[in-house]
Amino acid sequence: MGHWPNITHPRVLIAGQDIPAHIIKQGSFEEIDLALLSIDQNRLPVSLLLRRNPLCTQSSRVGEEVIDVIPEETTRAQIISRFLIPVELRKKFRTLITNPQRSGSGIFDAKRKCLVGIMSAKVSKRRYVISHGHLMTTADGYAGYFVPAATIA
Repeated sequence: MGHWPNITHPRVLIAGQDIPAHIIKQGSFEEIDLALLSIDQNRLPVSLLLRRNPLCTQSSRVGEEVIDVIPEETTRAQIISRFLIPVELRKKFRTLITNPQRSGSGIFDAKRKCLVGIMSAKVSKRRYVISHGHLMTTADGYAGYFVPAATIA
């Protein structure tokens, strides 16, 4: 990390303001590709200080609608089953959505209005079909893996 100033001395761009940040906790690329940062709240605009986005306390269920938020847009997605990804990835990637956006985007519960997690990776999806009496699998795009709010907390 010593030669990467964006990693050793991170900065956060919020509402057009470039604010220095401090690393509170950092995962590894192989395990949880996410870092928890802290900023000086006094540097935020008042309009942002009044907003509160709580962490979801209940796990989302397969089929529930979520909103994937990136700076430029929001998209709707659904929680999907880990049984739609390759068997060897199911233990590592348990929380998935359809239509992954960018790593670092926020995943919010559409009804409860709380943070479900943070997008971390794209994982290949599989489609299972029976052909001539045999179970066959084919590639079926990508799912988005997100680090759940409980892990972030």
